[in-house]
Amino acid sequence: MTEETKHTPGPWRVEDPFGDYLSIVVGDETFDWRFVAHVHTDIEKGPAPKPIGKKRMEANAYLIAAAPDMLAALKAWVAMARDALDQYGVDAHPTELARLEQAEAAIAKATPSSH
Repeated sequence: MTEETKHTPGPWRVEDPFGDYLSIVVGDETFDWRFVAHVHTDIEKGPAPKPIGKKRMEANAYLIAAAPDMLAALKAWVAMARDALDQYGVDAHPTELARLEQAEAAIAKATPSSH
């Protein structure tokens, strides 16, 4: 069964077009991109607000850029694990079932049709 992808297909990558924020983009040519997201050094809320800083901004941007690849890998892993359980009738350890359910919940969170 194939599932239609609703998000912008990857690969996504990080670019620094203006120097004060990072952009998650799709496209191969320099400055011939489609923007997916922008990541800024915004202010963390709380009792003592502070900028998140460049290192955290970069970490956030690279995590976001990896999202399509991670989602595809996680979907493949879940399908493989479910197939093995169904095909071989293997009783999974409760911890393994919890990890599988955690992976399925992450997929549901990233999939608009589940909301």
